[in-house]
Amino acid sequence: MTAGGGASRVDEYAVSKAYLVPVVGFVGVVHSVFATACNIVVDGLLLTVQDAARQHTPTSVRVAVAGPAIWSPSVRVGDRAVHRAGVLSFGNHVLDLDRVPVWAPAPVAHGDPIRSPVHRRLACLAAARRGHLGDRGYQTAPQLERDVRTLGALLAGGLAQPSDCQELETAVARLIGAGAGLTPSGDDVLVGVLAALCRGGNGSPHAAVAFDRIGAIVSRHVHRTTDISAHYLRLAARGHVGEPLSVLVDSVLAGVDAEVVDARARDVLGIGASSGSDALLGVLTGLGAVLELPSHTQTHEKVA
Repeated sequence: MTAGGGASRVDEYAVSKAYLVPVVGFVGVVHSVFATACNIVVDGLLLTVQDAARQHTPTSVRVAVAGPAIWSPSVRVGDRAVHRAGVLSFGNHVLDLDRVPVWAPAPVAHGDPIRSPVHRRLACLAAARRGHLGDRGYQTAPQLERDVRTLGALLAGGLAQPSDCQELETAVARLIGAGAGLTPSGDDVLVGVLAALCRGGNGSPHAAVAFDRIGAIVSRHVHRTTDISAHYLRLAARGHVGEPLSVLVDSVLAGVDAEVVDARARDVLGIGASSGSDALLGVLTGLGAVLELPSHTQTHEKVA
């Protein structure tokens, strides 16, 4: 018998798990259930069990099914989940997590990027996002656009003025919970910004300060948003973002082929209905500001 009381499935198996999935035993509760994923609450953390076709979050387990089928959770909200001796049991599922590969993002590189190619790639990312929005008929809310522009200007200025801290607090607080859905648009933007500052800061003390300040503001106001979105915001504020975002930021700064960067952008844009495009807006805002911070402008000719 499993934690949910039913017969266990024999046609499924864990493919990989993310680096923040707990390795010690725990008892959790199913928080939410979707077509190809479910979330389990474990000591305030959301553990996501999902179909193997989806890329990793920092706390996810990817599951495959024998044959061409897509994995779907057979579980209800409130069901008990148990992890013991490396085996995760919930509903009709029994998954051996003991010997599966562990996904973790690559170490953050601290080399100074070559600015011109990076700026061209940022322009390509912006064009990809505009095309995606046009195809889907999305339109960013005017207030959200204003708050994002304010945030970008503050970051580009290095938060140098005494009044910048209060303006930053106001802009970030307004973004948290702004918009509809399980992960509102403003939250997705902030996750993208934090990913850019953390992984794209290249050792800049200005980027580090901005990351810390935004993370602190997020911690103060994260109660304003949904449980799922708050989970991802808390992780991002600690420097933990999922596979699509971390790979995209790394690819932009590493100088890989434009076709590869475009493919990584499509991976991000494919997240949710609009979450990917909002997160990409955050990446563009964060990276655009990082590349204009004083630590970079002192050593490189400014690119128009």
